Amino acid sequence: MKFLVALLIGVFGVYDHAFAQETSGSFQNSIKVGADSRACGASLEGAIRYNTTSDEMEFCDGTDWVAPGAASACSIAAGCSAAGDTCDDGTVYLGCNPTTLKSVYASSQLASTYPYNNGNSSDRVLIGASSYFDGQANSDLMLATDSDSATAGVQPHQSAKACDTHTEFGYSDWYLPSIGEVFLMQQIGIDLSYQGSSTEYHGQPQDLVYTMHPSDYAEQRWKWDSHAIICVRAE
Repeated sequence: MKFLVALLIGVFGVYDHAFAQETSGSFQNSIKVGADSRACGASLEGAIRYNTTSDEMEFCDGTDWVAPGAASACSIAAGCSAAGDTCDDGTVYLGCNPTTLKSVYASSQLASTYPYNNGNSSDRVLIGASSYFDGQANSDLMLATDSDSATAGVQPHQSAKACDTHTEFGYSDWYLPSIGEVFLMQQIGIDLSYQGSSTEYHGQPQDLVYTMHPSDYAEQRWKWDSHAIICVRAE
C-alpha cells in the first residue's frame, strides 16, 4: 500500500498545504495523515483524515466525513447493498466513486491482456489522463487520442478500446478504470495482478501508467507493457 496515501492526496487535491512526514526510507514522498475530530463542514471541504476507529481514510465532502467506496450519495443496483456484493444483473458492486458520486460496478476479467497504448515503446503520447478517480474521463481521452506520434493514421489505446467494445451482463458502457477505481476492487478482495488503469503516472505521464502490483500497491509501469484488465461501469 505504499502509494495509497499519496494517491488519496492527489485525488482530493491537497498538494501545497499538506504537512508531510516521511514514513519510509526507501520511498521519499509518503505522507502520514492523522486523525481529525472536527465536524465536516464547508470550511473543511476537500480535507482528508485517518479514522482510527474504523481504520479508514476519509474525506470531507462539505457535509460528512466519507470513506472512499462508501455508498452515500450513490444509488445502488438491485440485489446488492454493500461493496463486494454481486448484484442481480451479475456485476460486482465496488462502491461509490467519491469524485463522480456514481456507483461503480466491475466486469469479469478480460480473457486477453492489453497495453495502455498500441504497444509502441517509442513515440509515446501524453494525453492528460490524470484523474485518479474518474476513469470514464480518462478513457474518453484515450479513445479520442492517437497513441503513436510517428505512425501514420490513428493508433488506438488498446486497453481503453477493449473496455469500450466489451459487452457483458447486458451492458456495453464499460470503461477502463482509474487507479482509484482499481483500489476499490482491491478493497473488496478482488484478486489483482498488474491490473491496468487509465491514469497516467504523474511523474512521467508520457511513458508510464499506474497499475496494481500483486502486493496491493499502485506501481508505475511502461505504457507498452500488457496488463490484465477488469472493466467498470458507473451509474
